Amino acid sequence: MISGAAGRSARSAPAAARPVPSAHPTQPGASRPGRPRTLAGDRGSGTIELVILTPLVLLMVFGVISGGFWLHGRSIALAAANQGLVAARAESSDSAQGAAAAQGFVDRAGAGVLTGVVVDVDRDPATVRVTVTASTVSFLPGIPGLRIQQTAQGPVERVTGS
Repeated sequence: MISGAAGRSARSAPAAARPVPSAHPTQPGASRPGRPRTLAGDRGSGTIELVILTPLVLLMVFGVISGGFWLHGRSIALAAANQGLVAARAESSDSAQGAAAAQGFVDRAGAGVLTGVVVDVDRDPATVRVTVTASTVSFLPGIPGLRIQQTAQGPVERVTGS
């Protein structure tokens, strides 16, 4: 048998030589294997991060939705201008028929998307220009919708004889 301090095993070492854990592993601030030790002053930081980031995420979501409504509104306004152009460029037509056709298209296709629609038709003997101006709906009170203006232009149809 080996005698002396060199022969003692780790089990039989005196209690003073063994490391004593500073806290139970489930208590705040306790060190756990593989996880950094946290300070007691960090409590509640997740809530503060959530309070700061949630409005930013919502702002980004509403920005994407507003952008989609703006693109959809542009398409509707351009299609309305084209409908007005087709109606106004006929040889026997006039500006009022073009404006009515464009407004009718907006009323059918743009309901709930466009507000404050103004249709302007300029017709001279050679060309017709139809401009549709509107705003998209707004999601936030007090903030106006995005402005849209689309124009279609073409020659007045003429019957030529041979």
